Amino acid sequence: AARGRLVPVEVTGPRGAKVTAAYGAVAWRDIPPAARTGGLRDTTKSGQRRSGMRILLVEDEVELARWVARALEQGGFVIEHVADGLQAEARLMAEEYDAVVLDLRLPGKDGLAVLKAMRGRDDRTPVLILTAQDTLDERVRGLNLGADDYLPKPFAIAELEARILALIRRSR
Repeated sequence: AARGRLVPVEVTGPRGAKVTAAYGAVAWRDIPPAARTGGLRDTTKSGQRRSGMRILLVEDEVELARWVARALEQGGFVIEHVADGLQAEARLMAEEYDAVVLDLRLPGKDGLAVLKAMRGRDDRTPVLILTAQDTLDERVRGLNLGADDYLPKPFAIAELEARILALIRRSR
């Protein structure tokens, strides 16, 4: 759902209770995590099912970020984009996400430092590193610091979507 637009959704809670609400009328962080992970069903006229999974996209290449965000939104994800490591840390401390797609070379604070800080405060949000740095040492270092997956650029959007879904599925 686009920010500012109210979309009627049916939220299924952990015990199967269903509540229809206007997504966007309340802050996402005010919806209990168990209700969020129970699934969201779009009840708009299109009738298409949407996952409603919130992804923080941390990418400093603006055009690439727009393309990735647009493609993932078409797949039903809710994307929030930031372009530097300091903004990423601020968002991660203020909001909850289902997954993070994290570039390594970022202004402000590099991606591995953001990842290390996340894991240092016991933030277990799944992290997929998406970067042009495709050396074995970089992959191993990122995974050892707590990344859950790694996808080198260039990549296919279908593979990115599949990897994000697998990360979220394993984290629940």
